[in-house]
Amino acid sequence: MLSQSWGDAEGCVTVKYSLAGQPTQNQLRFSLQPTEDTGLTAHRLGARALICSLEAESKEQGDQSDGVKAKEKAIEVSIQSGVSSSLTAFIAVNKGSGEARASGSWLLESPLATALGKTLQEVESSKPESVSPEVWATVLAVTWLHGFKMDAQVEWEFLAMKAVSWLHGEKVPCLTECLRAGNLLLGCQVQESSMGM
Repeated sequence: MLSQSWGDAEGCVTVKYSLAGQPTQNQLRFSLQPTEDTGLTAHRLGARALICSLEAESKEQGDQSDGVKAKEKAIEVSIQSGVSSSLTAFIAVNKGSGEARASGSWLLESPLATALGKTLQEVESSKPESVSPEVWATVLAVTWLHGFKMDAQVEWEFLAMKAVSWLHGEKVPCLTECLRAGNLLLGCQVQESSMGM
């Protein structure tokens, strides 16, 4: 539970639990303005709790004045704390060039295979002959997201859109074949239309 007054910028975490059959409660008070030598874990947890509360209030109130204020406050807390919400997204930017660091494609490497629950050999051997490893890896990543992570779509949908945009830019003539092979390998039934392909 986070209690907050905007004026004093102090948070409080209350932990309630049972110890040897006895109800116990501990409180930790902390400043919402961390110093350089403190960790940010409690601050981020507090920000997450506050953001969730504000998002719920925003949905409940809708377009009414209080709902709009809750939405604006949720965005403000999200940006200040670096904790994402359903109203915000964070994109990495290379400050040297001012350009986004990723093209949208994926590499056919062991970490991707592991995330897919497969070995690199399984992933490589099921690749259609006519496609590059990068195209195959990107199709698999997007297929896996649509097939198994729809409950977290708000967190990855822009990433997937960029990947599909990259695929279109590559002018791959056999995307349908790639998706069919990806579905077979991963054991899902993702349709081209649901992926924006």
